[in-house]
Amino acid sequence: MKKLKTVLILALLATLIVTGHDSIITTLDLPYEA
Repeated sequence: MKKLKTVLILALLATLIVTGHDSIITTLDLPYEA
């Protein structure tokens, strides 16, 4: 069960990275531009 949970978490993180990649980049860039 623990391995399955780890796989699900990794899949969720991968989805967030793919779908929110632009948002993450924008958030990281803001402090440097300010």
